[in-house]
Amino acid sequence: MVVWQIDTSKKDFLPHLSGSVENIVVSPKGSSYIIHLDDNSAMILSTAEMKPTTYVSGIQSATVTMSQSKDLLVQRVWNAPVGVQRPLPAAIRPTEPSKIHICVGNGRQATMTGDFSAPYLQSVDLESFSNFLKQPLARTQPTDVNITNKGVPIDEPLVTHLSYSADGKWLASVDEWRPAERDAENVATQYKDGLIQERREVYLKFWEVNGDESLGLVSRVNTPHATDIPELVLDLASNPSSPCFATLGGDGMVCLWRPKVRQQRDVATQEGGSTWSWGCSQTIPIGDSVSQGAYMSVMYSGSSSHPAQGALAFSEDGSTIFAAFGVHDEGVVCVIDAASGEIVKTLDGLWTGKIRSIQALSPFIVVLSQELRVYDVVSDELRYGVEIPPEPEAEDLLQLSVDLSSRTFAIALPTKDRSAIGVFDPEEPEPLLVRSLPHHIVSLVSSPDTSGFLIVDDAAQVWTLGEGSDPLSLAALQPLEDVRLNGTEAEAPNGRQILLQEDTEMAGDEDEEDDQEPEDVEMEDDGDDEGRDVVLGQHQLSEIFDAAPAYAAPSVEDMFYKVADLLAAKPLISK
Repeated sequence: MVVWQIDTSKKDFLPHLSGSVENIVVSPKGSSYIIHLDDNSAMILSTAEMKPTTYVSGIQSATVTMSQSKDLLVQRVWNAPVGVQRPLPAAIRPTEPSKIHICVGNGRQATMTGDFSAPYLQSVDLESFSNFLKQPLARTQPTDVNITNKGVPIDEPLVTHLSYSADGKWLASVDEWRPAERDAENVATQYKDGLIQERREVYLKFWEVNGDESLGLVSRVNTPHATDIPELVLDLASNPSSPCFATLGGDGMVCLWRPKVRQQRDVATQEGGSTWSWGCSQTIPIGDSVSQGAYMSVMYSGSSSHPAQGALAFSEDGSTIFAAFGVHDEGVVCVIDAASGEIVKTLDGLWTGKIRSIQALSPFIVVLSQELRVYDVVSDELRYGVEIPPEPEAEDLLQLSVDLSSRTFAIALPTKDRSAIGVFDPEEPEPLLVRSLPHHIVSLVSSPDTSGFLIVDDAAQVWTLGEGSDPLSLAALQPLEDVRLNGTEAEAPNGRQILLQEDTEMAGDEDEEDDQEPEDVEMEDDGDDEGRDVVLGQHQLSEIFDAAPAYAAPSVEDMFYKVADLLAAKPLISK
């Protein structure tokens, strides 16, 4: 932002804003500027000191092009994509289910350029829907000189994975950076891919969560997986029973990472830093479980035409690791004993095409690729499979999340211009709930200690999906005018839908009653209902309104019907 005094030609600069300036408005008295930025935030500045007095921010995740950005009115040598092409890493801290942590960038323009830049972690309190923390997880470029001499933006690292430990004290993140293809335009085609892979940077970082919920970097592992070149980290998982993380790399190795006390008092500990460090405690090779042809294709292809694929998950008790590894249409799922590192079993034919995710929901494992497959590990049988319709334009936005509290899982299915979400029971192939959202889902997460799913779409909106009868389900605040009490699905004025999971058993009972012939029921009229005063005790209302904290409270609709049931109940008559 530049303030130019016309009379004196003096310029005052305000650099390092969090996004491109979309609009500027001067207050009627001329004492303040109001700036709208393209990172879904607004700022009020005093004209005298050029200092911010008020800052309002929403979720700053990547969004679609709702309207043409002001900065894009200037002709550039590059073009930003219209839509979000990959999921945004997000996580919920187990000890703070009312807060979501999601990776964001420096505004939409900076995020959507290059190879998708989102090096910051934004923490949003869903109870008050306010932004309370934003800090970098990877190397950033917070300067106005963020373009090269050829006019193209400087690519920032991409945070690919994010996971909290079971106790909520540690956060693990993976970020990667690779040179742009334009930097190797003078290299021969047969050597271009190899040069880019050799210069690739991959970092595994471990962060300690401080008392004020800020993050302190404890350990950084350069290239945690490597062969003759740095290999990508395909997946990251957290042990639900102990502070331990597992990574699966393109080298076909599963590495277990655990904390240990520093042996020497270094500068960090003397200055009050962390006394812990993280290191690799065990490596488990699973590449040999893949067929020899597939393994050779992964290790020695030398190109990106057949990249390694993989997904990782712990069992609910942390005793078993499920690792999917292979190449296109040729891969296995290895069942690993987490204590000994021994591969107990190898499962073939559980995924085809590109592996998206694998999750454990005891005694089942749910594998998402071009098909959704639920496998019973105990009985060693495939419970069911569902074919996923292809959508080439947004296939990378296909996501899977498991809710341990309700024993269900959800998949986000992208279509051309929107997304559908389905909730499944691992016992039944028919979905419990299917809803359509007007935008693409870019993040789908759940909390291990609360019920429900949290959804972030590419319009920076938050949706919650949970059982309306569960007082401990995830919930985000909603305006009262958006809630309609005459149905479980209401259309809000802005086109949003309030997502509530219906009770399938009640719905089934209603269908059975509809099929039966109506019966005459004799109603007893005691003549004492008219004009009857109903007195409610304070403990009765407390059981409804104080059953859970505000962020985890049931919907307004459920509380309304509970109060209505109390008012409609007939008093007990002693005989």
